[in-house]
Amino acid sequence: MKKSEKLMIQAIRREKVKALWHEGKTCSEIAKLIDSNMPTIMRDCRAMDLPTSKEERASVQLLQNIEPDPEADLWHWATYRKPLNRLV
Repeated sequence: MKKSEKLMIQAIRREKVKALWHEGKTCSEIAKLIDSNMPTIMRDCRAMDLPTSKEERASVQLLQNIEPDPEADLWHWATYRKPLNRLV
């Protein structure tokens, strides 16, 4: 099998994984549905930055539901913070 064929199969599989994940399935449930081996699906989930467990998924959904505070002075914090890579 050519490398381009493998990449095409991987892209199709990742699209299926992403679609099922957005429907509310976890990565382990997706692996059972697609009938693929678990390590491949977990690798795909991590490559697309999808949470792999129900706990991670719940925390991501919680963070997505938080509305930003327009009055927060983030510009001031970002402008005047000390660089992290600076040695003392």
